[in-house]
Amino acid sequence: MKKRYTIMTIMVFFLIGIDQLIKYFIVGDKNTVISNVGYTQNFGGAFGIGGNSTLFFILVNIVILGIIIKFIYSQKDRIDNEILTSFTLILSGGFSNLIDRVVRGCVVDYIDLTKHIKFPVFNVADVFIVVGSIMLLVLIIIYWYKEVKEKPKEENF
Repeated sequence: MKKRYTIMTIMVFFLIGIDQLIKYFIVGDKNTVISNVGYTQNFGGAFGIGGNSTLFFILVNIVILGIIIKFIYSQKDRIDNEILTSFTLILSGGFSNLIDRVVRGCVVDYIDLTKHIKFPVFNVADVFIVVGSIMLLVLIIIYWYKEVKEKPKEENF
């Protein structure tokens, strides 16, 4: 049991490191020549909503990450590996973007798909959060469906 959470913690630090390393190189080279990579500062939340509210987003980020960690700790005997993986991704992205807000005063975004589709610039941490959240939602639906299916028909109504 403890080994799973040690692995999760190592993975969170590893994924944060990947995103922060990419951001370090992107910030250092604002005129990067890598296709679909650019440097943008996001002072707001998702899609730049609520710009110039850095302190607010720092506090919200801390609260949400704290809630997730408390949930994981309180449910450690019930959480399976798939749910733990989704939380690992969400925590990694959340902490990496939190580091940006605290250290840089904004989130560094660098993946630009606007040549192909109209979409905001984002970063790998955002991908971790979105993939982890979708994974968590799908798992919740699957577990709920299995639970409903296993109950006798009279109990479902």
